[in-house]
Amino acid sequence: MASETRERALGQSIQGWSLTLMVTLYTAAVIGTGMGVYAGFQYFLGQEHTVLGLMIEHLWHVLVLGVLIYLSLYVVLLKKIVRPLQSLFLKLYAVAGGDLRPASIESNILEIQGIVDGINLMLAKIGSSVPGVSLSGLANTASKLRALAKSYSVPETTKDALLIIAADIEGAAASLMKDSLQGKVRA
Repeated sequence: MASETRERALGQSIQGWSLTLMVTLYTAAVIGTGMGVYAGFQYFLGQEHTVLGLMIEHLWHVLVLGVLIYLSLYVVLLKKIVRPLQSLFLKLYAVAGGDLRPASIESNILEIQGIVDGINLMLAKIGSSVPGVSLSGLANTASKLRALAKSYSVPETTKDALLIIAADIEGAAASLMKDSLQGKVRA
């Protein structure tokens, strides 16, 4: 999902490995190496084991430990790191499309929260970079209009008008932001 979004946004193919796959492969290599070294010590210490017997015994340990460690790492990495990172780069693509609302990604990982804080600071700076217009203010106004249009107390014809106005404001904010980023708007 995430790589498809990046490929569409960048217009190019993305090559590489996922974080979970990298951690899984390195974990498997470390477990296999550790068990191999332990089996070598057992063999050279003269315990009555054959090489084949040691391989079978330690292969069982490697498989069981490997599966348990893989599953626990996969769940933790996916929930705590990969999903917040996916949300972050989806937010960055939304910013490229003109969405200047602050990122609201919950994470108890300090590095990820630091990136979120940096993105929000960048959005605040971009929002104030166009003279006389607060782009983040425009984006917030559009969000408020959309919320108002969804309320029950507003007549249907007013809802439609509010949604049109919100779309126009978002379009204007996106256009101003793109012009600002391309240097067409001077402070």
